[in-house]
Amino acid sequence: MKTINTISNPSFSAYDIDCRKIVVDADAQKLPFGAMECVVKPGKTSRIHNHHEHECFFITQGSGVMSHESEQTRVSAGDAIQIAPFADHELHNPSIDEDLRFVTIWWEDLREAAARAARSKPGRRTLIISTPPTPNGDLHLGHLSGPYTGADIYRRFLESQQLQALHITGRDDNQSYVPRKAGDQGRSPVELADDYSDRMENALKRSAIRIDHYAHPRKSPYHVSLVSRVVTELYAKDCIYEKAAESLFCRATGRYLHEAHVRGLCPHCNAESDGNACEQCGRPNDVVDLIEPVSKFGNAGVEKRVTNRLYFRLSAFQKELKLYIAQVTMPAHLAALCHSMLDAGLPDICVSHLTDWGIEVPFPGFEDQRIYVWFEMAAGYLAAARETSEKFGLATAEDQSWRALFANEETDVVHFFGFDNGYYHALLFPAIYMALGWGIKLPSAFVVNELLNLDGQKFSTSRNHLIWGTDLLRFVPSDYMRFYLSLGRPETSKTNFSLSEFMDIVNQTLAGEWNAYLERVFQSLQENFQGVVPAPGAWTHEQRAFFARVNALVGDAKAAYRTSDFSPQRVCETAIELIREARRFSSSNAHFVRSSASSDFLRTGTALELRTAGALAIIIHPVMPDFARTLWEVLGSNGNIAWPEEIPFAQEGAVISPPGKLFFQPITNDVLGLQTK
Repeated sequence: MKTINTISNPSFSAYDIDCRKIVVDADAQKLPFGAMECVVKPGKTSRIHNHHEHECFFITQGSGVMSHESEQTRVSAGDAIQIAPFADHELHNPSIDEDLRFVTIWWEDLREAAARAARSKPGRRTLIISTPPTPNGDLHLGHLSGPYTGADIYRRFLESQQLQALHITGRDDNQSYVPRKAGDQGRSPVELADDYSDRMENALKRSAIRIDHYAHPRKSPYHVSLVSRVVTELYAKDCIYEKAAESLFCRATGRYLHEAHVRGLCPHCNAESDGNACEQCGRPNDVVDLIEPVSKFGNAGVEKRVTNRLYFRLSAFQKELKLYIAQVTMPAHLAALCHSMLDAGLPDICVSHLTDWGIEVPFPGFEDQRIYVWFEMAAGYLAAARETSEKFGLATAEDQSWRALFANEETDVVHFFGFDNGYYHALLFPAIYMALGWGIKLPSAFVVNELLNLDGQKFSTSRNHLIWGTDLLRFVPSDYMRFYLSLGRPETSKTNFSLSEFMDIVNQTLAGEWNAYLERVFQSLQENFQGVVPAPGAWTHEQRAFFARVNALVGDAKAAYRTSDFSPQRVCETAIELIREARRFSSSNAHFVRSSASSDFLRTGTALELRTAGALAIIIHPVMPDFARTLWEVLGSNGNIAWPEEIPFAQEGAVISPPGKLFFQPITNDVLGLQTK
């Protein structure tokens, strides 16, 4: 009799269901498939997910509902369901007493997955939205390092792909931080908001951040009316409801406390937090649930009173948001926040506050309350889109509205914001749009940044620990600032800004290595070919390897511009690596100058070096538009910088004159005197 070896095969939990591997050593055997037996317990649902493998479910016991790419199908014992790679799916067992059992087999087709990724390109037009800054101060480098440079870089990349992109932002006037700061300065909130908004627009312009529409809530012909319409319609649908609940009040002044007026410990992570949301963990609070709350009006104690306010039924959209979160592109930190909030059960959100600053609640009984500014912003984006579409002639005469951008199948919507704004954009705003039922197209991607520190500590206006963007730009060109902020962009974790390191990077990398390489390229062209671009001749193995290496680096940079893995940090690192590879190649190629028998190899090497300079202009221009444009023109290219399928060689026979001056000038020690209080 043949002996059968038995292997311990314990069960485990995956996607919220019980699983047991059937092929336990598939990895060790390098099998092209895997298999498991799975159980969905009565009343339970597997976690919605997708993966790169093909998969097939074979139902062996019970019955349930299979959700596959938003389509639902009844399944029962004997059925088989095939699931395509990256298709969202979940399985629900509605029974009260019977397990739903199935066997799953999965297998890979990496070529198909790669082809699918290649086909996922942006739409013909992209609406890029960066979170409107609060006009209670100018823009410091912490602000500029995140949504604003990021959105501008992405916009310039899309334009290099011959795609239309529109970037909108604005001023977030109705934040409670505006009257709070105005009170500290003895000014009216309107005067303060206008002053700082002008400064912010100037900072964006000087940073070479192009804004197609800068929304102004108080001057907009649509903002207030659209916000009021949204609140009214959702109230009529019972998606907004009245609720008597405890609120916090300042014991010394009697002031109602929310947002900027109260400080305590977050009830979710125990970090210091203002009212309504925690900057550290990103989760909302109801203010009254803050731990050890203190009024910011003289650090007074607080007391609780019952008030009647409006709440939005965020909890009613748990299922729809779960499906949406599984489809939209976002980084891991935001995805983890969304999943943790969904798993805990979404809270309803207070959308009216007892204050005189903001947009009035549009129906009786709430005359002393104003609409929560973060609820307002969802409608504000629609109002800004309407103004933008009219400005650029995108709306038809029959439909002069936000629909031209927010309900157009050919338009992608991409949001750029800091992690502390994540829950609003990923959960609250989509739920509001779902509740309205207006056919609003939800964003396809969220690009999120973490915090930038200054010399190891958080940028702080109150402690004067900051560097204003416009102050730094008095000393250096915008390209220098954009490059360093991109190289150190806080993409997955906090990063640090240091003036001394900034000066070292500019002087050693840009004014050092990059200048040296480009100067060598144009000098070699003059000395060996009298400035006339040669055609490639014979190729050495080294030249062929360098050609392939440049192509690979260009591909890496292009991938880093896509929203699925957006990383200006990696673009800059790739550009640095490109120049370092090119400098090594240039030193080697110089040996051909000494041998007339190697002239064919020399012209190939020179053509490759000029091509590499062109590649640098192409890959870095979204980050450093002025430098890239200058280099592009020195290379004899005209028109806008476009990203070709294949980096071309410079035109044979073209005459290229060396630049009149170095591309980068070193930073002097004067910049170190910039005040960092």
